[in-house]
Amino acid sequence: MAKSDRNILLLLGLITVARLIFAASFPPLDDEAYYWTWAQHLAWGYPDHPPMIAFILRGSIALAGDTPLGIRMGPVLLALGTPLLLWDLGRQMFGAAAGRMAALWFQLIPALALGAIFAAPDAPLGFFWILTLWSFWRALASGTFVGWLVTGLALGLAMMSKLTAAFLALALPGFLVTSPTHRRWLRRWEPYGAALVSVLVVLPAVLWNANHSWVMIRKSSAPAPWTQLGSGGPNILAYTAGQLVYYGPVAVVLLLLALASSTRWARQGDARFALSAWASIPLIGINWLASLQGIPKPHWPGPGYLVALLPAAALWMQVRARRTWQALAGIAVGLNLLIVGAIHVLPFRPPPSFAGQLWGWDQVAAKLDTLVSQAPAGRDVFILSVSYQTAAQIEYHTRGRFVVTTAGVSDAFAVRRNVEALVGRGAVFINDVAGAPGIPLALMFERVERLPDLEVMHGGRVVRRFAIYRCTGFKSLTLTLSPRERGNDRR
Repeated sequence: MAKSDRNILLLLGLITVARLIFAASFPPLDDEAYYWTWAQHLAWGYPDHPPMIAFILRGSIALAGDTPLGIRMGPVLLALGTPLLLWDLGRQMFGAAAGRMAALWFQLIPALALGAIFAAPDAPLGFFWILTLWSFWRALASGTFVGWLVTGLALGLAMMSKLTAAFLALALPGFLVTSPTHRRWLRRWEPYGAALVSVLVVLPAVLWNANHSWVMIRKSSAPAPWTQLGSGGPNILAYTAGQLVYYGPVAVVLLLLALASSTRWARQGDARFALSAWASIPLIGINWLASLQGIPKPHWPGPGYLVALLPAAALWMQVRARRTWQALAGIAVGLNLLIVGAIHVLPFRPPPSFAGQLWGWDQVAAKLDTLVSQAPAGRDVFILSVSYQTAAQIEYHTRGRFVVTTAGVSDAFAVRRNVEALVGRGAVFINDVAGAPGIPLALMFERVERLPDLEVMHGGRVVRRFAIYRCTGFKSLTLTLSPRERGNDRR
């Protein structure tokens, strides 16, 4: 092994150790707590995503304990595997130097660095996306069925991570159809065998969704807008600004230029650039078009930018001697390092709007423990909130001591909720003061009493206020829903 390879392996190892220490240093974010609740109630699907992140959290918690490190260890380790695969894939496609460069640049993309720490479906999606391309390229070169088998398995696991992987499922046959060198594989049975493996991997999630009125498909096909600025122009500008922050103000431009060059080389018959283009450009481009409606979030095209590191590294080998490109690359690296550094500082010096999400939930849990112990019904009291974020944080910090649910109709709490079992029971309702109560409690319960608000403190200041209600005699949740929503609720 060359000295440069050993140095990169050492660097990746040190970065991973640092990430594990960082991951253990602060409590889970709202969505992380939400995925923690999934891991406590394993299923083959959830309204928001396929189940992979829940399985990973269940395994990592079993290994590292029910702690912030246990929640985040899986994504951190996947973030070590992803650049290693990227490195080897780049080596096979463009040479050893390009592979090493792609692995290093992975560490400098803010959105990828963020996904390397926090528990979210994007971590397994990125890992299995690159694993699919890695095994696919090897299968094309070796012709062995093992390569195709791993490709089908990896693609299925990517689709079990996030529905975004459908773009990858279309990219592989698209590449085979348009590649004169590799089109012959369409006359052989191995690609179809790989496709069958993918279908078998995904089948449990499909059956789960069919059994739950296709809740994941319905929610994915009608997502809530990320921005609501009134028209397509401001929406796409906001999305573009998000791209510049998530992937780097200069780096995103360089990655897009590399993909544009990939299309030129692909038209000249270079299969390496053609595969890179197929596995990235449709995902990035369609999200940009959809941003006219304000729907996509900036991290959704993340796998596309991850793949873009490959042609970018290859092209860098050709232009690195030119001063203009050196200057642009230096600026890109510097700006990205500033953003990545800010990400790591943010949990410890958060602005008030973020501090209330991250810190103080132990105070909320202690208050709820007191209220439940004082209630005449004792432990028969359940906790009710409007948002899944609040409900998830409460369930995590009370470690399942209470029944916790939301008033929603399309979150994971709603899917597993048994409303009939709650009828007649008392409840503690909690919601942010600004939106309190947010639902007609007087129609849902026989008696409702507002208690003093709870002020959550962090760093000597109030970072969040909650309105709390003591409720008795739960009657029904459907009173809060429209007739259409009642039909869609899976109690």
